[in-house]
Amino acid sequence: MAHQIGLVSLPNGDDPRYIGPSSGHFFTQLVCTVSALTKTANPMRLGVNNAALQRDSALTERLLRDIQTPLPSSKETTQELTKTYFKTVHQHSPFLHEPTHMKLVEEMYTMHEPDPVVAFQVYMVLAIASVTLSRRDRIVLPSEGWYTMAISYFEKVPLESSIRGLQCLLLLYIWGMHSPSTKLNVWYLNYQCIAMVVDLGLQRDVTATLAISPIDQEMRTRIFWVVYSLDRSLCTMMGRPIGLRDEACDLRLPADVDDRDLARDSIKRRPEDEPPNHMTYGIHMFKLAKLNSEMKYILHSISRDTPAYAYPAIRCMNTWQRDMASRLDQWAANIPNRSTRDYAIKLCEVRYHVLKTLLLRPSPGIPQPSSDDLRGCYKSAISAVRLYHELYIENSLVFSWACYHSIMMSSVTAFFCIWTCPAVAQDTVLDELVSDLRAASNVLSATGEHWLGAKRSRDILDELSHRTISWMMDRKNRDNGENQNVVPARNGDIAWSDLNENTLTGLQPTGDTSAHLQTNELEALMQQYSRNWTPGLDLLPPGLDQVSDPNTGLWTGDMNTDMFLQDLFDGLAPMSF
Repeated sequence: MAHQIGLVSLPNGDDPRYIGPSSGHFFTQLVCTVSALTKTANPMRLGVNNAALQRDSALTERLLRDIQTPLPSSKETTQELTKTYFKTVHQHSPFLHEPTHMKLVEEMYTMHEPDPVVAFQVYMVLAIASVTLSRRDRIVLPSEGWYTMAISYFEKVPLESSIRGLQCLLLLYIWGMHSPSTKLNVWYLNYQCIAMVVDLGLQRDVTATLAISPIDQEMRTRIFWVVYSLDRSLCTMMGRPIGLRDEACDLRLPADVDDRDLARDSIKRRPEDEPPNHMTYGIHMFKLAKLNSEMKYILHSISRDTPAYAYPAIRCMNTWQRDMASRLDQWAANIPNRSTRDYAIKLCEVRYHVLKTLLLRPSPGIPQPSSDDLRGCYKSAISAVRLYHELYIENSLVFSWACYHSIMMSSVTAFFCIWTCPAVAQDTVLDELVSDLRAASNVLSATGEHWLGAKRSRDILDELSHRTISWMMDRKNRDNGENQNVVPARNGDIAWSDLNENTLTGLQPTGDTSAHLQTNELEALMQQYSRNWTPGLDLLPPGLDQVSDPNTGLWTGDMNTDMFLQDLFDGLAPMSF
């Protein structure tokens, strides 16, 4: 599984798109093929009704052009909405300067013909803030109208060799990650941003150049790190090569300076006795991006033959993995503290656990993790789910494609660890697992209100949950001598919606022989599921028929797969396919 690549055949007949091993799609294909949750093909995947879909898309575009929305009549309202952006996106992507941007808002209310860059940035920040706020507080705000108004200025924005132009592209990137209705291709935007970084020389340290003011120096460094971090994150999610190699960059971290203390001619660094600010957390996230970059280099390299001109090869992958795990743990221990665990802290913790699962799950570098690795992988996957649920309960969760991807892949990774590692299945407490899976399902349900494809993912997660919990209950009963040779059936006697703590302790397996499948019956069932997943495609990976003994694992066949599941993410990935 860890060495496979995928080429996604798109419904409109375009050339296939590449997805690599770090994306996690292989876990999804592996787990969902076993479960075989769908019996009907996705019409979008098969190219059915594409003409109607294209007509609807064209109509939507015309309607969007007609809904351009001006600024609120109250400047104070605009300022309050703008602050929402700086309390959320700015915490981990500080490529704007808040005091400077607030001056741009002032200009918009005083200038008759605003500068295109000023207008674009003000409207885009409003659009991003409002889409975040409307989902959090369940209120209707004209985010699409402000976005279309911003786009009306975009053709006049000077992009070439311009810091302000790069900031505009980054705003489009952020919008593309948060808005499912606007088909911006963030993959292309990512590389356009990298090209502008190199063109502007942001990857190099220019502190010795006296012609650049302190604020310009810091903003250059901040913007570089934002592009660097977004590239590492996107390339990891999509399993593609990183765009700008570390050895081509100076990698000088920005100063720990709050926006209010960053002036044209001076910098006031944060004293040690003052609480951390947004840049304190931003810098800490930038450090994590470096670790992410190293993992991409080492764990997911396609060619293991290191050329003579490159860095020395890693002689022992397990030694490197232990060292990287230690550095990740140290990074987590050094997350700046505040009096309360607010959004910034929990965001850091989420990113830590997501990268920990990336390190410990199967990869081209370590295709067969140890039981201890899978235990740690499961622990981090469940921790990420719990943190996302905490943010959701606190009404602090920012719904985006990256958020959806992390929630779903953390859940799928947890299933993978349970199914393939008997020690994980043995140690797992059923009522805690039920609670955690319900939490993931609830967050996906909420995500589905904005990203339609998440509803399908929630249904898949619920079915996987049902089958896994049923199997684990049968397994534990068998260990207690109460049952023999039971494996979960797709249509078992336990309804996932009815599972709770009481059923976990009181429910006993029935004597229905339909639930007592012999190995050959299970093999046939798995093959039938695989064939029914997508008509015309053979998604059965080699060794899937090698179903393990129920006392060891739900499935422990060969991990190699030939393809991955694209259905799960249809309509969610921010790509203009």
